[in-house]
Amino acid sequence: MIRMALLILSLLILGCASRSELARNSLQVQPGMKADELSRVLGEPIIRQTQGNVEAWQYCVTDHSGFEANLHVLVWLRSGIVIGKRVQKKAKMGTCLTNLIYVRWEDAPQAPR
Repeated sequence: MIRMALLILSLLILGCASRSELARNSLQVQPGMKADELSRVLGEPIIRQTQGNVEAWQYCVTDHSGFEANLHVLVWLRSGIVIGKRVQKKAKMGTCLTNLIYVRWEDAPQAPR
């Protein structure tokens, strides 16, 4: 019984740490960063989508504390350079992979001139 409680507590702590780590690291993502810098800061995305020279990299961590909230970070790149990001918390049942952010390509930020 105690082992089960410790296991559950460990999983809760790890889930919270991962979510807060993604939130904290996403603050470092700024327009003008190169794709390799983005990978060093946030790691590999769970999914990459491409349309022409525009990419959408999605990162997500699921909170398993009972609320099943997903923290999503969507980073827009044009020609390998970050042009914007969106951070969103989605309180939906399921995991990150079942609740990805729908990419609307017309919402991609314009590259700085």
